[in-house]
Amino acid sequence: MYLMQYLSSAKHAKEEVKKAKKINAAMLKFGGWKLAMDGGCSAGTALMYDTSMPLSKASYPYYRQEVVDKMVTAMHEQGYQVSFHCVGDRAIDMAIHAVEAALKEKPDEDHRHRIEHLLFPTQAALERIKDLGIVVSTQPNWVSMLADSYQKVSNAETMNRLIPLRTLVDMGIPLAFGCDVPATPHIEPNWSFAGAVTRTTFNDNVYNPDQALTMKEALRIHTMGSAYAAFEEDIKGSLEVGKVADMVVWSHDLLSLDPKVDLRQLHPLTTIVAGQVVYEAETE
Repeated sequence: MYLMQYLSSAKHAKEEVKKAKKINAAMLKFGGWKLAMDGGCSAGTALMYDTSMPLSKASYPYYRQEVVDKMVTAMHEQGYQVSFHCVGDRAIDMAIHAVEAALKEKPDEDHRHRIEHLLFPTQAALERIKDLGIVVSTQPNWVSMLADSYQKVSNAETMNRLIPLRTLVDMGIPLAFGCDVPATPHIEPNWSFAGAVTRTTFNDNVYNPDQALTMKEALRIHTMGSAYAAFEEDIKGSLEVGKVADMVVWSHDLLSLDPKVDLRQLHPLTTIVAGQVVYEAETE
């Protein structure tokens, strides 16, 4: 597990950073802190510049910009990674501004501060993310599961910016994939692969197919990309001598399957953690 503690206020941040202890055990590492810049689409609390849409009608900044800047700078100066929950474009810009402020105080080319989700970034935001070396940790399974509902509460211009994976990859922005457990009911990796590779929803609607990745790209991001986001690419993310032997044997060959057909049937046969078999599917 890679643990990042959620902070609810500037006061909470000040208290927790003072007493924090760095943990790097065999199965648990404390990586840093998480801040929420906004809420979510279904609650209408996605922090957008355009508040006329249902997804942003009840949104508001969770912090004043100067407050979040000070919080992030304090954590950054102590050598901790900071992760930002950001759905809307305004929330994303606030997170970027905070990282920029922290790096002005203490430059660090390998900080790997992260933005989680990044649903609706602007192109200008992506350029700043690239320039600052921010990692994007996102959930392509949200395309599979939720894009139809996003479409109902936003507009065409906003949907054209939904998790722009191809643009992120082509720009060379570090990417990690995950499922957002426990907030997301479908946590299996095949739905992340489906969202990234097919951009297709459960209802077979396709959103921004030009932003699709290849299966090989999606697999690498879900493994090496996620390891990099946690400063663990030297021990995880690929099968190499000297790394932890974590792997899954799948029911299909990921590099030759038909994504639109086979991903819905994809399931694990064997799971290995640190070289030990911890799960085997029942066979008939």
